[in-house]
Amino acid sequence: MPVDDASYRPWDGTARPSRLASLAIAGTMIRRLLRNRLLRVLVTYAPIMACVISVVIFGVTYSEEMATVRRAATARGPAGPGGAIAAMISGDTLAQVNRWVFPPLLLLAVVVAAFAGAPLIAEDRRARSLALYFSRPIRHFDYVAGKFLTLAFFLGLFLLAPPICIYLTDCAMSNVDGTAIDHLPTFGRSLVPGVLACLVFGSLAIGASSLVERTNHAVLLFFGVIMLSFFLSQLISRPVLRDPDWLAIAPQTAIMRIHVDLMAIEQERFMSRAHFRALDVGVAWNSVWLWTAAGFGVLVWRIRKVEVVS
Repeated sequence: MPVDDASYRPWDGTARPSRLASLAIAGTMIRRLLRNRLLRVLVTYAPIMACVISVVIFGVTYSEEMATVRRAATARGPAGPGGAIAAMISGDTLAQVNRWVFPPLLLLAVVVAAFAGAPLIAEDRRARSLALYFSRPIRHFDYVAGKFLTLAFFLGLFLLAPPICIYLTDCAMSNVDGTAIDHLPTFGRSLVPGVLACLVFGSLAIGASSLVERTNHAVLLFFGVIMLSFFLSQLISRPVLRDPDWLAIAPQTAIMRIHVDLMAIEQERFMSRAHFRALDVGVAWNSVWLWTAAGFGVLVWRIRKVEVVS
């Protein structure tokens, strides 16, 4: 179109960022990542299988508790069954099921965070498209929030869907009135470790992605941080300083310690019980916040020099 055409008018309005810019970025990135066949299969079938396995484990545990209660009630006589069943069926079942379900989900979340989070910033840096992003009325916050929401969507499918399915199954199978309200605190506590894992792994994955320009390098960097922190925590906490609080160097260990504390359960398989439970819960919480701040800090530091149109 000729510049002197009468229909051509230069735009002289104010560039104001949309409040939904981060959601638009997240939606675009989710659709782009789902083009990857491996990731699409993983996020489609793995959460379904996790939910099914969680419901089956809950059903088996619930049935065993019911059988135990009925045997105890039968031994007491005809006056005891109702009260005994109502007393035994509690939020303990939710805690016991989460004991078996959450550790493998946490390991799977590390893999998902690596492969879903690696291309989020690295591909933009490789294509030199950050300047194109910020040539539009988009703030740094919108960009960071959109990328994080993308990864949180995939992590939430693995970490939050199974506890929700377990809670709904508990409400459906229980024959005690008020189960949904009585077990709500336990259900809320079961979601906290998943939310923390989304924060930590999400921030570390996009932080690692912002440091490199290739997806495979971002994957290796993220796995390197996770594995190095774990081995370093084991080395320092036992042979060197012999202080269990140093286990919190590893973010996955800190999340597991918070999980054990919130669910009030024993964790035999993760590591030696005495050494693991000696880790202070407050130190574990501090580790989670520090790792999250480190991941977001690296990301903000990498993109803060990109100019934004105002």
